Amino acid sequence: MNHLKYLFLLPLGLVLAASCSDDDDDGATGNPVLLVSGLSQSAQYGDSVFFDVACSDAEGVDLSTLKAYLEYSGEPVSSQVIRTKTEGSYHVSLYAPLYKAVPDGVAQIRLVLQNIRLAKTEQVVDLPLARPHYEYLTFVPATGSPVTLAPDASDPFLFTGSYTSANRTFKGYFVAPKYGEHGTELTFGQGNDDIKEGMTDAITMNGNKGANVVSFNVLTYAYGPTESDPNASTEIVLTKSDNVFVGELVQGHTYEFAGESIMNSSRWFYDSDWFVKDATAGTYTFQGITGTYSITADFSNLAFRIWVMDGTSSGKLKADGTGAIWIIGNNGVGKPSYTASNVQSWWTGEEHDYCLTPIAEKVHRISLTVGKQLNGADVNFKFFGQAAWGTEFKGSPSTYHLSTDSDLFGIGDGNGHDDGNLYLLPDVMLTDGDTYVFTIDLTNGCSNGILTITKN
Repeated sequence: MNHLKYLFLLPLGLVLAASCSDDDDDGATGNPVLLVSGLSQSAQYGDSVFFDVACSDAEGVDLSTLKAYLEYSGEPVSSQVIRTKTEGSYHVSLYAPLYKAVPDGVAQIRLVLQNIRLAKTEQVVDLPLARPHYEYLTFVPATGSPVTLAPDASDPFLFTGSYTSANRTFKGYFVAPKYGEHGTELTFGQGNDDIKEGMTDAITMNGNKGANVVSFNVLTYAYGPTESDPNASTEIVLTKSDNVFVGELVQGHTYEFAGESIMNSSRWFYDSDWFVKDATAGTYTFQGITGTYSITADFSNLAFRIWVMDGTSSGKLKADGTGAIWIIGNNGVGKPSYTASNVQSWWTGEEHDYCLTPIAEKVHRISLTVGKQLNGADVNFKFFGQAAWGTEFKGSPSTYHLSTDSDLFGIGDGNGHDDGNLYLLPDVMLTDGDTYVFTIDLTNGCSNGILTITKN
């Protein structure tokens, strides 16, 4: 019985197979035909491209799909798949993306029409594309109002505008307006590695506190500013919780101090040996030679304490006369005043002693105003090669020796005054408010130091 059963099923299967073949195959594979209409002769990058395709099959085979591709140099950049169950006209929409550094050129629209028998017809149509020439761009900053950027006369793809920033670094992205009949608004923001179209993630600019020229090139995606103006002031931020700056200061360069508003008020003491203040601009020009310095904001005495650095330690005088010179003395000398709370008679350390400003190689200076930084009735201080005991300048011949021709101040050399200590010459009376500039010149060696004292 089992054998009869299988023999019966086999002829039945053959009949079914023959029946299916008759339904699906009338002997024709078909011949899809397409005809494009309504396609513009050219377009802009950033445009949407619209056109119609009349789809049919010359042998009457049912259609399946119309696939449309926009290609740059053979690479698809936009596509659309349309189901074409019946013959007729189908509307196609493709987008011509704008990419970095892609010049004007000819793209290809590739159309593939397929019927249900998998027969295909392919057609390629050239489409000239050009980069748009915008009338303006917009910079959208993270802080503040949007800024309009105008095209630069030197380059139709470069746009510039002015933006005022409260800080040296600021952020934002760029927007290009709709261009042409089918154009779309484009944004340019920070991508994973570079500027990317279609992004609004903020780009970080490195510019200046105050006025900046913001720029963007819609061809190269170059933007600015990326470097601060070397002539612009540099911001130094000091706060009550973080009141120490250690870094390079450049002679003649201007600086701004931020972090606590009190530092820019008239109550704050700015030592003109170190910084000259421009009250109008709110900037401070550094007077010392270019090098590494420490600045401590002393909020108790409303003043900066500044000294030369040598690596990670406070500066010391070198045998050739470079480095640092310090004043150690009684409590009649000190800055911002000799009555400041940190002035202690002959105490050592950066918080008590005063570093002279190196205004030139081997030339050091400090200014003292009588009645403020110098007690005219009690002059007694000395110059040292560190903020501690050790190397010291003497009035008697020695490896570290100072001489002066001042008719007001003398240098002790065992003549009744401690060796190297400054004192007032007999019958000299100083007037409160007068400022004296003490300049030490070591260009002829530390054993031949010259102390010049002038009234400012």
